[in-house]
Amino acid sequence: MVLIGAGQGGSLGPLTASGIAGVAPEDAGLASGRVNVAHQLGGSLGLFVTVFAAAGAGTVDPLDLLAHRAATSLTVGTAMLAVVALVIVLIVPSRKASTDSSRPASRAGLATPASSRQAASVA
Repeated sequence: MVLIGAGQGGSLGPLTASGIAGVAPEDAGLASGRVNVAHQLGGSLGLFVTVFAAAGAGTVDPLDLLAHRAATSLTVGTAMLAVVALVIVLIVPSRKASTDSSRPASRAGLATPASSRQAASVA
């Protein structure tokens, strides 16, 4: 339980923060909801895949079956983490660079809502 708590505490906060980074303030609720759905679906899908792999880790002596299934689950979990890390390394940085250049100044974080209101009241 300590490992689960440390893993979730070290990953869910930064993942949520990066999921809503650069989003316009009026869209922050929608972005947060999407990030939370991704957390829930990812956890459910990961649990399904590891349990399915462990259940199919087949015909071993009954005394060694638990250890064999646990090893299979950990191997599959490690493979899933490697795939996710590869996707993050290859896709996320290039996507961020392309969206920053295509957004208007207020969406790119150059104008804050307060400075926009001040400019509107002056004009």
